[in-house]
Amino acid sequence: MAPRKIMPFTALHVHQVIGAASIALWALGCVFDSRGGFVHGTSTSITSGVEDGGTGRDESHGDGQVTLAEVGPNMSAETTLAETTPAETMDPSVGDAGETTSDTSAGTAPGTSTTADSTGETRQDAPRHDRYRCDGAADLGPGAHMRTLIHGGRERSYRVLVPATYQPTDPTPLVVNLHDFGASGVQQELLSAMTPTAEAKGFIVAYPEGVQGSWHAGTCCGAALAQNVDDVGFMRALVDDLSSTLCIDPKRVFAAGFSNGGALAHRLACEASDVFAAVASIAGGLLAPTCTPSRATSVLAFHGLQDSLVPYQTSLDAISKWLMLDDCSSSSTRMDYGTSYCDRYMGCDAGAEIMFCTLNPMGHCWPGGSMALCLLYSDDIEANALIWEFFSEHALP
Repeated sequence: MAPRKIMPFTALHVHQVIGAASIALWALGCVFDSRGGFVHGTSTSITSGVEDGGTGRDESHGDGQVTLAEVGPNMSAETTLAETTPAETMDPSVGDAGETTSDTSAGTAPGTSTTADSTGETRQDAPRHDRYRCDGAADLGPGAHMRTLIHGGRERSYRVLVPATYQPTDPTPLVVNLHDFGASGVQQELLSAMTPTAEAKGFIVAYPEGVQGSWHAGTCCGAALAQNVDDVGFMRALVDDLSSTLCIDPKRVFAAGFSNGGALAHRLACEASDVFAAVASIAGGLLAPTCTPSRATSVLAFHGLQDSLVPYQTSLDAISKWLMLDDCSSSSTRMDYGTSYCDRYMGCDAGAEIMFCTLNPMGHCWPGGSMALCLLYSDDIEANALIWEFFSEHALP
C-alpha cells in the first residue's frame, strides 16, 4: 500500500475548519438562526430579503484581498476580490460584469424572463428553450466574466470561464461547479482546479455563489436552508442567463459540486434533469426529501474513505438510491487506481450510468485538486479528467 500523504495545516484550512464546525452542529440537530448563522469572511454575500417576502438587505464583505497559502495554476498570488468576487463589488463599466437579469417571479409569461438592457429599460425574453441561440450576437466571448441576476427577490452572482477555443457559433458544453459549505466560487475554482481542464477540453465552466456560503440541498445547509432559498431555480436561471449570452449546447449542460455543493448536484439530478444531462458529486449526499427525476439520470460520485466531515456512508447511501431510481443492474465493473477504485454500474434505464469512486486514503477533498485542503490526500484519481470523460458520454437525449 502506498504511504499516506499527510499535509501540513495551512491558511487554506481555515474555511474548512469553520465549515466542519457548522456541519457538526447541524448533525447534532442544532438549528441555525434565521440568518443562517454563518458569513464567510472572504466572500461577498448579498441577500435582498428572504424567500417568504422579507425586505431586509444584508451586505457582508471581506477585506478585499484573497490571502491564500496556495493559489493553484489558474490564479496568481496577487489576485484580489476586486477581480474575482461577484459583480456587485466590481466596477460596472468593466465588460459585462454589471449586466443584471431581472426577477422572474411575477409579471411574465411562463418560461420567460425580463432583462434590463443598457438603457435601463426592460424587455421580455423568449422562453428558455428558444434562448439557446448561436448567432454570435451580444456574445461574451473567451475569458473570465462576472455575471449577476435577480432570482427569488435576491441578487445572485457567478463567475464564468470561457475557453480560448470557444467559437460563438459552435454549441459548447457547460459545467456548473458548486462550492462547499462556507466557501465561495473563487475558492471552488482554486480547490477543484477545474479551469485548466475546461480550457484544455473546450468546455465552459461557471462558479456560482451560494447565499452566505451555503446551498439549499434539501436538509442542509446554513442560511440557504434557513431562508428556504430556491437554489434549484437559481441554477436554471443561471443556465438561461448564460444561454442568452454564449453559445451553450442545451444537451450538454452538467453540474459538479463538492460537499454541500455535491449535495446540490444530487438535488439537481432529482429536480432539474430536464436541464442537467448528468451530475458529479464529490463528498456530497443525496439530501433532497423526495427525488422524482423526470428521466433516468447519470450520476458520478467520489468519496474519501477516511472523510471525517461527511461520512463515506453518505455517498454509499446516495448511490444505492440512484441505482434504484435509474433501475440499474446490481452488477458492476471495478476499475482499480492504485489503492483507490471506481465501481461502474451499467444496464440502467435509457442508457443512464452510475459510477462511484472510492479514494483510499483520502479525507474531505477534491481528488486531483488542491492538496492544501486535505490532511489526508490521495492522487490515485484525477477527478476533473474522469468527470469530463463521464459527462462527454452522457448528453441529454
